[in-house]
Amino acid sequence: MFNGEEFISSSVRTTVVVVLLSMTSAGTIIALLLRPTPWVNTQSHNESSASALQNSVVLFFTKDMLLLCITFFYTGLQLSLWGGVFPTCIGFTYTLGENRKALATICMIFIAVGEIFGGSLFGFLGHLTTKSGRSPVVILGFCTSIFSYILIFLNLPFESPLGETGQLNSTFITSNQYLVACAAFFMGFSDSCFNTQIMSMLGSKYKDQSVSAFAIFKFVQSIGSFVGYLCVDGVSLQLQLLLLVLVNIVSTFIFLHSGIIRNVHCNDMAML
Repeated sequence: MFNGEEFISSSVRTTVVVVLLSMTSAGTIIALLLRPTPWVNTQSHNESSASALQNSVVLFFTKDMLLLCITFFYTGLQLSLWGGVFPTCIGFTYTLGENRKALATICMIFIAVGEIFGGSLFGFLGHLTTKSGRSPVVILGFCTSIFSYILIFLNLPFESPLGETGQLNSTFITSNQYLVACAAFFMGFSDSCFNTQIMSMLGSKYKDQSVSAFAIFKFVQSIGSFVGYLCVDGVSLQLQLLLLVLVNIVSTFIFLHSGIIRNVHCNDMAML
């Protein structure tokens, strides 16, 4: 559909929107037709919106949740990188060839493959994660994300988020499409490492406040994405990567050493 296209035509955009809208509508209808879970106590969930909001605000200002918000914020920054900045940089890198627009789409597929691989791996091996703790998975996500950022830093021009680049650009090596695809896969894999462990930890630590906990997670993550997308226009690639690396280091350190993971791991082991 996009092969050989420098610009996306209106007919192609219409087709993509119709397909995505149809899939979204079908998913929404299927979700509405699902039977209610019989094991949920509906009486305990009769909570007013004002009360739910108040409970979320109170939970937000607890020490553990404030520390976790730094990691939530980082996942939002990373989402903006692979969802907006990264494909934009690929599409604007002249040295990647005439099919660089198609390469941007292919790299998004590699990101999805990394997400699926990581989610499936930690889903099937969840019992091992519970025994060994979540720290190894978080460290693995940190290492793979740093590796992907290094590949992007070396491979894509610094000015690529700002517009089309020329034959002479500010890259340390000649831009290579295979390295770009490799960076995309590891970025998706690292994102799955963080998100699977965050969701698993929230479900274990905040069993009685799961709605508020996950609402805070998505709220702070959305703020991170918003900040990341703000940086797209006017901020060079190396500065955006520097911000991501710094927040990644801080969030991973706090996530591992705040005692939150250790407490949740002890609770998980007690349930086995």
